[in-house]
Amino acid sequence: MMRNSVQALLLMATVTCAATGAPASIGVAKAPGEFRLDGFAIYGNATVFEGSKIETGNVRTEIRWAGGTKVTIGPESKVTVYRDHTVLESGLGVITSTGGHRFQASSLVISQASEGGVVEIAMNRPSEIVVAARIGAAQVRTASGILVAQLPAGRALAFDPQAGGASTVKVTGPLVFRDGRYFLTDCTTRVTAELRGDNLAQYVGKKLEVTGSPIPGVTPSTGASQVVQAVTIRALGKDETGGCAIPIPPGGGGAGAGAAGAGISAGAKVAIIVGVGVGVTTAGLYKAGVFTEDKPVSVR
Repeated sequence: MMRNSVQALLLMATVTCAATGAPASIGVAKAPGEFRLDGFAIYGNATVFEGSKIETGNVRTEIRWAGGTKVTIGPESKVTVYRDHTVLESGLGVITSTGGHRFQASSLVISQASEGGVVEIAMNRPSEIVVAARIGAAQVRTASGILVAQLPAGRALAFDPQAGGASTVKVTGPLVFRDGRYFLTDCTTRVTAELRGDNLAQYVGKKLEVTGSPIPGVTPSTGASQVVQAVTIRALGKDETGGCAIPIPPGGGGAGAGAAGAGISAGAKVAIIVGVGVGVTTAGLYKAGVFTEDKPVSVR
């Protein structure tokens, strides 16, 4: 009886909003069990409004927007939903449809980079966010729009938005010279920085570890996300990987996968892109149940 009363109240709220000109509903949330919507216990499904807060409890909850966007929220997760993005406060979120919808986790903005992609985001705390591109590619940006990482299908990266400081840039990769400018594409994040500095010509064609600072107010050349003033440059040996990302095995791991809950693999290098620490993850995340194993989560 209580559940029916709460759902009736939500239905009345929808009618009232339509009549008074208040924000209209943006979609519907549904789950095979009980979840909480704006503090109310809901069983089954309910209308979602701009700024609605959803707590999933022990069930996965699917949210469908009026325009066709669909996201799935894992068990024991908290989100706030808006027309064009979802704020992940804790737990797991999955974008499983197109439409330009974005996830915000701490100071990061995550989105699909290819049609029909599936992107999973796990947030245990503000300083520990993991993004996996399960199907298609994904992009990660700062709140100000700077590209932090590009993930091709089958890759996962761990992020610490609180690392490094806002003026720190650390990138690792081969230096190239093109159209009178120097560029370095980081092996871990696959993001390209345009480099400025002394004696860069001697390093062309070599794999480098560069630490520097972003140059404010300077527009980077096409293909680069930012312009960086190199402060220290170290040429890497042939045996140094430079932090290149490790593919996620099909099916989310199996024999030989990292230890459950390993997170960032031992010895993995960290790239710091404008204050965001980035590390390579292992299949241990899947074994630990942080992500789905062989297919995206789904609520029917």
